[in-house]
Amino acid sequence: MIGADFYRLVTELLEPGLAERGWQVIDRALYSQQCADGVARCALDPGRRFERFRVMIGFDPPDVVALVDSLFGDELSPSNNRGFLTPPYLTPAGVFRRHSGFGCRTRQQMAAAATQVLRAMDAHAQPWLAQLRDPQVFASLADPVAALVTGYAWERAGHPDRAREFYEEMWRRLEGGLVGLTPAKLQRIEVSSKRMYLFVADRLGRHDAVCAVFERDLGRAAG
Repeated sequence: MIGADFYRLVTELLEPGLAERGWQVIDRALYSQQCADGVARCALDPGRRFERFRVMIGFDPPDVVALVDSLFGDELSPSNNRGFLTPPYLTPAGVFRRHSGFGCRTRQQMAAAATQVLRAMDAHAQPWLAQLRDPQVFASLADPVAALVTGYAWERAGHPDRAREFYEEMWRRLEGGLVGLTPAKLQRIEVSSKRMYLFVADRLGRHDAVCAVFERDLGRAAG
């Protein structure tokens, strides 16, 4: 199967069922559900050969979205391409961090996969998304690799000590990438890295010479 066939069959075989379940198309193979307390997202992730595809789901609380967009918004195109912080892969057995995917090499396989996906949506997706609305659950499932956002997840869940652990880890990563850089090279650091550094410094109550450089640079950019 080639990409054009895959997306055509997704539109034909899977999207009507997703629409019945309240998912709206916002881009190719990308869907969302708007609700009062956040946005649920669903994305199809086909392999390079379009022989299998994975279904990713997640819930984005408004304040987490605002944080991510404030740090990376001008580097995400579109902003809906931000990743999934919690285990994302919808499977026939539940939602997990890994999944081999659903077969889609032929129309018959794609039709069977669409049926499996919609059953998994009914059995697992909605209960999973409901759990993620709880800040405690959201934080406990957040990906520790995304240390800054996971720190914020624990902060919003009311656990400042856990939040600080992740902020400290992020601070170590950021500092490590700046060792030995001259002021001129510091100015050329990506805007998102400068924003992250200042955000974490604020959360940890720190202010150093690098902060002063980044504050000045971002102030110039804003002006």
